This record gives sequence, structure tokens and C-alpha cells, in this order.
Amino acid sequence: MSYQFSLPKLFVPSVKETVNKYLRSVKPLMEDEKYQRMEKLSKEFQEGSGKKFNRYLVLKSWWATNYVSDWWEDYVYLSGRSPIMVNSNFYAIDAVLLHPSKVQVARAANIIHAMLQYRRDLDKESLMPLMLNKTVPLCSAQYERQFQTTRIPGIEKDTIVHYKDSKHIAVYHKGRYFKVYIHFRGRLLKPCEIEVSLQKILDDDVEPAVGEEHLAALTAGDRVPWAKARQEYFSKGKNKASLDAIEKAAFVLALDEEPQDFDENDPSKLDRFARSMLHGKGHDRWFDKSFTLVVASNGRIGFNAEHSWADAPIMGHLWEVVTADDRDYGYTDDGHTRGTAEICPNPIKLEWEFPKPCLQVIENSLEVAKQLLNDVDLHLLYHNQYGKGFMKSVKISPDAYIQLALQLAYYRTAKKFDLTYESSMTRLFREGRTETVRSCTVESCQFAKAMDDPTVTVSIKKTDIFFDIEVGNSEGMCFYTTMAEEFTIEPIQVEDCNIFENQTVIVSDNGSLQIIGAPSDNGAKPSVTSMFSEKKFKKEGLRVPLHLSR
Repeated sequence: MSYQFSLPKLFVPSVKETVNKYLRSVKPLMEDEKYQRMEKLSKEFQEGSGKKFNRYLVLKSWWATNYVSDWWEDYVYLSGRSPIMVNSNFYAIDAVLLHPSKVQVARAANIIHAMLQYRRDLDKESLMPLMLNKTVPLCSAQYERQFQTTRIPGIEKDTIVHYKDSKHIAVYHKGRYFKVYIHFRGRLLKPCEIEVSLQKILDDDVEPAVGEEHLAALTAGDRVPWAKARQEYFSKGKNKASLDAIEKAAFVLALDEEPQDFDENDPSKLDRFARSMLHGKGHDRWFDKSFTLVVASNGRIGFNAEHSWADAPIMGHLWEVVTADDRDYGYTDDGHTRGTAEICPNPIKLEWEFPKPCLQVIENSLEVAKQLLNDVDLHLLYHNQYGKGFMKSVKISPDAYIQLALQLAYYRTAKKFDLTYESSMTRLFREGRTETVRSCTVESCQFAKAMDDPTVTVSIKKTDIFFDIEVGNSEGMCFYTTMAEEFTIEPIQVEDCNIFENQTVIVSDNGSLQIIGAPSDNGAKPSVTSMFSEKKFKKEGLRVPLHLSR
């Protein structure tokens, strides 16, 4: 938490700045007549109620550490009543060109131990904060809830509960839940000891209780049925004790029965790997937990993370560190962990007792989850022709290059432009989270049209590229160093303002094109549903996949 008190507070921009940037973001998407009306409404708002609302925001900014992050957490994440699986949770997959061990429990043990060492560094506040350009510190507040944190369902709004410490993890395997100690007799278990404990679960042939296999579907379905079921069926007895063991665990581990892999000649394998991490079967990931570590039967790893407690770069940092540590720990020639086990506590099988109404709620939630995951179209494109090195060699920002490429690809596919969401961090400010970069601009639209216009010369197209990149870079940096206009306008929308009265005029904020993860300086490139670390792969010259989903 170094530098926390030295970070500046997020400041409130003027109404004029907010309105101008809003108009700029919708201009390429509106017909002239509608845009003129929007200009008129914006002017009325700027000269009228906008001033009052802005004063409220300024007032809150005086006493709040961050005047928008609490609203963002409550209204964007915790107040949503639809499933968080797919809609909110994100995932990461293994470094696909590296496969240090095919022994499932050995790989799991090394990763678990590395994660717990990382947790120890967090608790001791010895983890060095990330620095932008090795000079400017980023806010570290989100790290506080990375472990032993869970999302609790509510009727109207969920809550986040963080426990101070935990000496166990919860493990899911073949429809059964176990409590596994990772800290025993005053010390952290070694990887080889954790491996032995996990192997006992694989060797255990006890059948799951009725309803236990699909229990986590409650966390994958709609929030209200889960909230009601939790109050009625998990408030006492063995169900409460077992649920507590999961919710108070450091994190959840899912030991899958299926293998996952990468084959450059068979893209469907990587797609299947990604889908497994994003949603699994809809009942084998505890989606309310801060994160679920997933280990396939052949040792491939990934995770699924709940989004409300933090943004993707926080998990990206953890993932980068633990996968590097995993390689440092190493394995024996036959793929097992190194060392000699001394103490190996037995896993504790969690017990459940579900009445028929509860079983029905579980199955209903599973049906909702299946409908949702079956509607996901997800593909990972393995691109190895060139990377950011080429882009930099021709003096082009990799982020701007990708944004223009995506705008062009979307235009060629949909024959139109859409409101585009690119996530950018605001962690240069205290308790900052993310902000929106609107990369669909007048200039990017002109570029996309020019690229498909045979009458436009190559030299003009090149000029357009560099102009668009210059505009995009300057606008993108504004979101790192100035207040977030999207955040400013968000709380205003709850009021009855003419500027927001007609959603057909304003253009819905549910843009069809979302690119999550503007460049960060920790080597991890986060996405809404996938993250891949480049820094530690530079020496091997490895490539990373591009995630595409809808």
C-alpha cells in the first residue's frame, strides 16, 4: 500500500468538458438531424440542470476518497440482478506454448503454493506497487480483497464480504466439495504436501450428495432466486457450515475431469479451453468467489474471477507472478512436485442436505446458466505473423493500431459503426478503477471507409492512419490523467433530464464492440474475459492469442 496517501484524488471535470466529449463520442453514430437535436439538448443540460448536478459531484469529491468508485461498484456490479457468469466474470488461460507438468495435482499444488506466497506478500505489504514508466505509482487499493473474498447475493443488491484470513481452500471435484488445509501446524504447506492432499481427493470415490454436483449453478443463475435460497436453505445446520467453508476459503479450486490444450492446427481446442474458463459447465465454478482456480486433468490451468471486487489487471498481476513462480519451483522428471512431504492433512468432505424445493431452485438456476452459456460465441485467434514489435518499428502505437484494425474489421462485417467501449484504468488516482475510451471516432470511421474505397490512394490511407493514431493516443492518455467523463455522466442518468429522455436519440451505451484493456505497465494485457501476460514470454519470443467474443 505504499504511495497510497500520495496519490491525487479524482477530480470533477466541468460540465462543458463532459458534454463535449459525450457529443464527440456519439457524433459518428448519429444522423445529422438527430445529432443537431442532441446538441440542442446538451446545451440546455449544460446551462441548466447540469450545473446543479456537477455541484453535487464536486461536493462529494471534497469528502470522498474517490467520488465515483463506490457508485460504480454498487450500481454497475452489485445491483445487477442478471447472472454474473459470462455477463460480468472474466477469465484467463494458461501460457499455451508452455506445459511444465501434465500431472493435475502437481500443477495445482505449485500454483496454489505460489498464490499463497503472493498472499503473504500482500498481507505483509511487501509486494512492490506497480509504477507507470517506473516513476508514477498506481493505486493498490483493489489488492486488499483478492483472497478470502466472496460476493453475497441479495434481493435488491449484492454485497462483498472480505474475511481477514483463511487457512484453507475449497476444492470441487466430480461434483463434490472438500475443505483442504493449506496452513497446518503453524506453517504453510509445501507444494509436495499440497499435492498429496489433493491426490487424496482424486482417490476418494465417495458419491456427491443429492444436488451437490450442480450446487454452484446457484451462483451462475439469476441473483434473486439465489438470494432467497441462501436465506431459506443455507442459514443453519450443515448447509450453513459447508457454505461458510466455501465462502471463507482463500479461494476455490476446481479439478476438472477433462483435458484442455492448444493445437495450432486445430483452433477449436483453444476455443474450448477458453469456454471452460469463462463458464465451464455452468455448475463447476463458484462464480461468487473472488476467483476460482481451474486445473484441467492434464495440468492446464486458468481461472474465473468475479468482477465487482477488482478489475482484470489485479488478477493479471497475480497470474503473471504465480505462473513465473511455477516455472521456478519446477517439477521432477515424472511431472510431480519437488521435495518430501512431512505433514499431509486429510481433506474434509463438505456435507449437504437439500430439501426438494431447494433442489428445484438449483436446477432452475442451472437451466438459466445453460441457456446463457449456449448463447456464447467465443473464438481465440492465434496470430503469429507479427506483433507489437513491428508496430513500434514503424512508429505506431500498438493500442491505436489494434483499435483501428478492429474498427475496420467491424465495419467490413457489420457494414456500420457502433458505440465502442475500450477500458482504460484510472489507477493513477486514489481508489481509481476504470474509464471508457470511445475509440469509434469521426476520424476512425473516415479511416475505415477510406480503406475500402478504391478511389483513395495508398499514400492518403497512410496519412489517415497516422492522423487517427495521433488523435487516439492523445485522447486515450486523457483518461489516464484527467477525470472520467463517463463516470461523471453515470450518476446524472438517474435523474429525469431531457438529454436522456429518448434512448433512440442518445444511442444506447450497450455498444456491440467492446475492447477491454488499454495498455498497462505490468506486462499483463487484460481483457473482459481473457488475460495473457507478454512480459515473461519476451525471451522465448512467444505469441499471445487475441480474444474475440460476442
